[in-house]
Amino acid sequence: MLPEIKSIRTSVAIGFVILMSLLRIDVSVAQISATASTDATQMAQALVGSGVTVTNATLTCRVNGAGFFTASPQSLSIAEGVVLTSGYAEDPDGFGLDISSPNDEGGTTGGFDLLPGDSQLESLAADITYDACILEFDVMPQGDTIKFDYIFGSEEYNEYVNAGFNDVFGFFISGPGIVGQQNIATVPGTSVPVAIDNVNCGSYSQYYVCNDWIDGAFYCDPGQCPDFSESWDPEYDGLTTTLTAKAVVQPCQTYHLKLGVSDVGDEVLDSGVFIKEGSLTSAVVQASPDVNICPGQSTQLTVNGALAGATYQWSPPDGLSCTDCQSPTANPTTTTTYTVLVTYGGSCTATDQVVVNTSSGVQATLTPSASNCSSASGSISVDVSSGTSPYTFSWSNGTNAQNLDNVGAGSYTVSITDATGCSAAFSASVGMQGGPVATGTITNSTCNQPNGSIDLSVSEGTSPYTFNWSNGSNVEDPQDLSDNTYIVTVTDAA
Repeated sequence: MLPEIKSIRTSVAIGFVILMSLLRIDVSVAQISATASTDATQMAQALVGSGVTVTNATLTCRVNGAGFFTASPQSLSIAEGVVLTSGYAEDPDGFGLDISSPNDEGGTTGGFDLLPGDSQLESLAADITYDACILEFDVMPQGDTIKFDYIFGSEEYNEYVNAGFNDVFGFFISGPGIVGQQNIATVPGTSVPVAIDNVNCGSYSQYYVCNDWIDGAFYCDPGQCPDFSESWDPEYDGLTTTLTAKAVVQPCQTYHLKLGVSDVGDEVLDSGVFIKEGSLTSAVVQASPDVNICPGQSTQLTVNGALAGATYQWSPPDGLSCTDCQSPTANPTTTTTYTVLVTYGGSCTATDQVVVNTSSGVQATLTPSASNCSSASGSISVDVSSGTSPYTFSWSNGTNAQNLDNVGAGSYTVSITDATGCSAAFSASVGMQGGPVATGTITNSTCNQPNGSIDLSVSEGTSPYTFNWSNGSNVEDPQDLSDNTYIVTVTDAA
C-alpha cells in the first residue's frame, strides 16, 4: 500500500503548487535565509554557549539537507542557528524547494530519494523512517545541567496529523548517569516526544503555531491559522513555539548528543528542526554581579549555581569576612576586584570575578542668603563637590530642586542622593536681615508759624526707601510744619 500512498501525496503536492501559483501572485521576499553545509564541526561549534565544549562532530544527511539559517522575528522566534531537515535546507537546483521559501510551494522542501532513516527515530515514531538527517558530537558540561533551544517544523501539518505520517525528530543524550540514550526533545513537563501527532492544533496546542491558511481546517479551529493576507515564512505548514531541551548531567564528564530528524511513513513531505545558535549551555558557576557601596557600607558576595560539595577560595582577602566560604561579606575601603575559585565534582574548577566599587560619598557646600524682614526672600545655594552625578535633592520643606529659593528665616535640611544610591544630609539656616532704621533732626516752628521741619536720616535696610508721613507727605525731609506730632513709615526696597 505504501507506493500508492506516496503517489497520492505526490500528486497532491504538485496540485498545490499549481493552486498557489494561481492564488498568490505577490510572493514576498523570504525572511529566512539558509546556507547548506556539510561541516559537522562548524555546525556543532555554532551551537556552543557558556559552560560547554564540543568535540568529535559528525553529520549524516542528504546533500543540502543541513546548514545554517538566519530569520527575521516575523518568521521565527529564533534569529539564527543550525537547521537539520529531511528535505533541503537550501535547494541545490535553485527551484526554491527549501526552508527559505515563503509557504507557497507544493507542500515540500525537496528530496524524494527514499534515503535511509534512523532506528532510534523509528523507536519514537513507531513506524519506518526515511531521509534521516543526523548531527552527532561529544559534549563536556561544566555544570549539572545541559540545555538548548529549538523549533520543530513540518510540511505534514495540518492535513496529515494522525494520518500515519508522523514525522519525528529526537535529541538523544547518553553518558554517565544516563541509562541508554535519553530523548530530551519532549513536550515541556512530559515525556511525550515532540512530533506531528503530539504537538498540533488539537494536542498541546499552546506549543504549536499553525502556518497554513489552506489546510488550517484540518484539526484547527478558526483563528488558529493565518489568513490569506498574512506572510507564511518559513515553508513549513506548522511549527512549534521555541522549546528547550534539557538534561541532568554530571559536571566535567563527557556525554554524546545525537540530534536527528526524519520523514515517517514516506519520503514526500519534509520536516526540519531549527536549533538556536549559542544556546547549548550548562549551568556555570557565577559570582554575584558588580556592586557599588557607599562609605561605611558593606555588601554580601555570593556564588550562584554552586554545586553540592563545592569548595571556595576568594582573593584578595582585604575587607572580606571569610575567604573560604560561599558568601562572604565585603567591606573594602577602596574599589576592589574579588576573584573566586570554585572546585567541584572532583576535578571541575571554575573562576569568576566581582567588582566592589567604593564611592567617595556625597559632599556638598550650602550657602544661605538671609531673608529681608519677615518676607520669604531667603535662599540656599547648593554646590555638590563629591559623588556621582546625576543627583536628586529632597528638602525638609518638600522642595526637590537643587537650590532653595524664596524661603523665610529658619533652618533647612537637604538629603542629596547620587547615581550610585549614596546619600548624605546637609543643613543650613536662613537668617533675617533687619529693616531700615530712621532718626530725625527736628527744627521747631516759631510763633505758631508753619516754619518747622524734620531732617530724616535712614540707615540699614535696602535702598531705595519710600516714606509715608502721618500728614500725607511722601518726602524724606518734610518742611513748613506747624506745631504737631508727626509719624513716618519708612519702607525699604526689600
